[in-house]
Amino acid sequence: MKGLTWSSRALKGCFLMKCQICGEYISEPICIDCMKEEVIQWLGKNNSMIKIVEEITKDLHIYDKQKENRVSCIVCGKKMSICRVCYMNELYEGIKMKDKKLADRFKDLFYIIFREIPVLFF
Repeated sequence: MKGLTWSSRALKGCFLMKCQICGEYISEPICIDCMKEEVIQWLGKNNSMIKIVEEITKDLHIYDKQKENRVSCIVCGKKMSICRVCYMNELYEGIKMKDKKLADRFKDLFYIIFREIPVLFF
């Protein structure tokens, strides 16, 4: 796949950086912008939900402004500091506030991302 190759820079630090939200190590460094694009593609033309996803992503970029605990995204190379689990959980909570059924479909589709911290959904 184009863009999903492990560069030596990404491998060098990917297990040494901790997520700024949960404090767990970032084991699969994919930035929130790259994940956002996948979610927006899944949402299709649901403009109200796309706005929510974009707002949440924008709000979470505050963590990426910090100099420490950042690793390079393996897709685009941007510096990042939030793990995929925390980002997807933030999106799930935002979507759930507007549309519970859509949030449940979102969780089911992206379950592999949520499985690491299932207690968040109980």
